[in-house]
Amino acid sequence: MPRSFDTDWLANISVKWVLVAVGLLLVLRMSMQGGGRDGASARRASDSAAEFMESALIAIVLVFLVIRPFLVQAFYIPSGSMRPTLIEGDRILVNKFIYRVSSPHRGDVVVFVAPHSASPDEKDFIKRIIGLPGDKIAVIPTRVLDDGRVVGRFVTQVTSDFGYNTYHNFRSADATDNVFNIGTRGDGGSDLPTLQPNGEALVPHGMDEPIRIVALPHLDVSIDGPAVYANGKEFQRFQSSDSVHDYRGLTGYGGDPNVDGVVIKVNDVERIIFVQGKQLTVDPGHVRRNGEDLREPYIKEPPGYQMSEVQVPPGNYWVMGDNRNDSNDSHSWGFLEGNRIIGRAEAIFWPLSRLRLIRTH
Repeated sequence: MPRSFDTDWLANISVKWVLVAVGLLLVLRMSMQGGGRDGASARRASDSAAEFMESALIAIVLVFLVIRPFLVQAFYIPSGSMRPTLIEGDRILVNKFIYRVSSPHRGDVVVFVAPHSASPDEKDFIKRIIGLPGDKIAVIPTRVLDDGRVVGRFVTQVTSDFGYNTYHNFRSADATDNVFNIGTRGDGGSDLPTLQPNGEALVPHGMDEPIRIVALPHLDVSIDGPAVYANGKEFQRFQSSDSVHDYRGLTGYGGDPNVDGVVIKVNDVERIIFVQGKQLTVDPGHVRRNGEDLREPYIKEPPGYQMSEVQVPPGNYWVMGDNRNDSNDSHSWGFLEGNRIIGRAEAIFWPLSRLRLIRTH
């Protein structure tokens, strides 16, 4: 969430104090009229002071009563919700005039007054516009595919009310059903399924061992005590004291019912998922808009959650942070009313090492 550029108190001075300053300068300027008649040098000093007052008046009026309210304003980025596009400490310039003559576009990075449900004190937030009025938006979680068919849908967080508050307009059975929560690391981050050189997929599972997903051309799996056999050969042997069981079917993980699979649980914890097929692939989580999967090079990492499709109502927008898994955005609190948008972020101007335009695609 950005805040007005407060490292310089002048950037945040209120209109009241601007008017007070203008009034004082006008009084000083008027007091100089007719003065300085006792000598040429005194007249020149008086004229110089008068010119300075006039310049200061013009500058203050332009900057604080025209440019800042209607054209451009500086903001400071205090959080990492827009990483890697914007990082903590960036100073940005926001175009406050652009939406007076045009409408927001998909991909615009905008500063807005947060809804009360997102921030009780309605601070200024910054996010990227993903959906325009009428767009249908969904979030597809990371999936492991078997010859193009879904083995399972895996998330790093499961929320029934979209996170930060109870926003029932977005309540969805898909938020809790038919997905597998892969847990998070001890450092607060999360890992997603990865494809290994041997063709297996590894699914992180919190503090437990990763789950192995293995594709077999012929699905012949059996258990003999602590040993698991695949196609007549020992595949993995667990501790003799472990309780090893197999379960058929993958629909509980969001898998395609046409994919034949066997889940091996050890002490009631998933350890191996065998599927009949030739090749596994990992499909990273992504946003789907109007039925089209978005591939967004500007995000930090794929979203570790899923969300059923919603349609953006008239006059509203769907906004998300580029740091999808650490952003208090529309997936948490809902639609953004258009009249809350302050302007479009155009460029980073400080620090100089970060000087650049802000990409919209």
